[in-house]
Amino acid sequence: GQAGTALIDGHDLGATSTGVFYKLKSLSVGDQVAIEMGNGVKHVYAVTAQQTTHLDDIDMDSLLESDSKNTGTLVLITCDG
Repeated sequence: GQAGTALIDGHDLGATSTGVFYKLKSLSVGDQVAIEMGNGVKHVYAVTAQQTTHLDDIDMDSLLESDSKNTGTLVLITCDG
């Protein structure tokens, strides 16, 4: 909800059930993602890109760069199985 970048990493599958990001692959550009804070405030983000990257090629610096409008960016990461 603040300017800058927030990054959340979560599993898509667990040993006995689906993970928090099980449906992450089904998101498309333009879809909305809502994050509810502990105090009940919700922040809504629009999907602007989706990519699959090999683990060895992940560039964390580019993922954490703030957007030029300084409005707040949410990056969601999970494994691809």
